[in-house]
Amino acid sequence: MSITGIRDAIKTSLATITGLTALDNAPDTVPALPCAWIAPEMSGRFCEYNVTGSASVLRMSFVVTLLLTKAGVAPASQEALDAYIVPTGDSSIKAKVEAATLSTHASYALVSEAYEYGGLEYNGNLYIGCKFRVEVIV
Repeated sequence: MSITGIRDAIKTSLATITGLTALDNAPDTVPALPCAWIAPEMSGRFCEYNVTGSASVLRMSFVVTLLLTKAGVAPASQEALDAYIVPTGDSSIKAKVEAATLSTHASYALVSEAYEYGGLEYNGNLYIGCKFRVEVIV
C-alpha cells in the first residue's frame, strides 16, 4: 500500500480525459486549464482504520479538484463542466477514478459525491470547477 501510488494511479486514469491536465498533488500555480488533481482530504477524516473490524482494512478519503476555466465565462463553462460530472462517458471524473488501476496500492476507489460546483477559489484566483470526494478502500 502506498498513498503516493494511489494518487499516481488516479492521476494516470484522469490523464486519459482528452485535454485535461492531471496532477497527483495540488499545484502551487495552475499549469493549464482544464486541470484536475488528487489530494488527501484536508477538512475532515483522511484515514479510518479497522473499517471492517480487521486491522488490515483502511478507508482513505481524497478529493479530486477540477478547475475548468477562469470565472466569468458562464454559462458555456457550466455546460462544459457538466460532462465531467456525469457518472459515465469519456470526460467523466467518476468513471475515470473508478476505473483506475490501483494495483497493490488499494482494492478500489469510489467517487461518493461531487460538491462545490461553480465558483472555486484557488491561490487567489476564481475558477469555474467542482470537487469530487473519493473513498479508497485499502
